[in-house]
Amino acid sequence: MPQPESITATGLSVRRNGRHALRDVSFTLQRGECVGLIGPNGAGKTTLLRAVFGLEQCEGQSSLAALPASDRARCAAYLPQGRVIAWPVPVRDLVALGRLPYVERGSRLPTQVADMVNDVLDQLDLSGFAERDATALSGGETARVLLARALVQQTPFILADEPAAGLDPAHQISVMRLFHERAAQGQGVLVTCHDLTLAARFCARLIVLLDGKLVAEGPPEQVLTPKLLAEVFAISARVEVTPQGLNLSQMDVLAD
Repeated sequence: MPQPESITATGLSVRRNGRHALRDVSFTLQRGECVGLIGPNGAGKTTLLRAVFGLEQCEGQSSLAALPASDRARCAAYLPQGRVIAWPVPVRDLVALGRLPYVERGSRLPTQVADMVNDVLDQLDLSGFAERDATALSGGETARVLLARALVQQTPFILADEPAAGLDPAHQISVMRLFHERAAQGQGVLVTCHDLTLAARFCARLIVLLDGKLVAEGPPEQVLTPKLLAEVFAISARVEVTPQGLNLSQMDVLAD
C-alpha cells in the first residue's frame, strides 16, 4: 500500500457522560513536520490522539482510523501515555516487537531487525539496557524503551502522548530533539507536551486544545502569546522571539 503524505482529521467529536470530551476538531498532519499538541489537563489531548488513531469511538473522520488495522500499523506508530510492560522479556526483544506489523503471522523476525534495534537503542541512550529485564526498569527507562519500540516501527507518522513526562531534563530534551530530527528526515510527528518551552523549541507548529475544542493553531511565536497563556493555561510569562526561537521566562500562576 502506498504510504500517505498526510493524516487528516475532520470534525472529530467525542462525548462521555453527556458532555463533549472533544468537540469538532479538524487538522492535518503532514510528513516532515513536528507538531506539538498542548493544553491544560483535561483539555482532550489524549482523547484526540486516540480518536485520530482509531482507538476512540467518535463522530467525524480520521484518514488514519479509516485504514485497516494492518495498514494503520504500517502508517503510524502510537505511543500511549500509559507505561506498562507486562512480560519479563529482555529490552532488546521488547523493542524488536515494533517490527511485528511487517512480519507474516507465524514467521520469525528477520535477522536485520537486530541492527535497527541497536540503532534506536543508541539514539535513546539505552544500549546498556539491551539485555536487562524490561519489567525491572525505572519509570523513565520504561518510557524510553517503549518509545524505542515505536521508533523501530519506522512508520511515516508517530503519535506520541507525553513521551517526555517523568524523564530527567537531559532525556526530555533528547527525546524532543529526536522527534524534531525525525520530522526533518520526513516523518510526521504529533506529540503532546506539557512543557511549553520544549514545545516551542522543537515543534514547528502547535495545536492548542481547551475544554475539548481547538482554540489556536500555528507556529509557536504566533500561538504562545501572553493573552493565550493567560486564557488557556492561567499563567503569565514574558514571551520573547530570539534568533534561537521562542523564549518563555518569568512564568507564574495568575491570581484568581
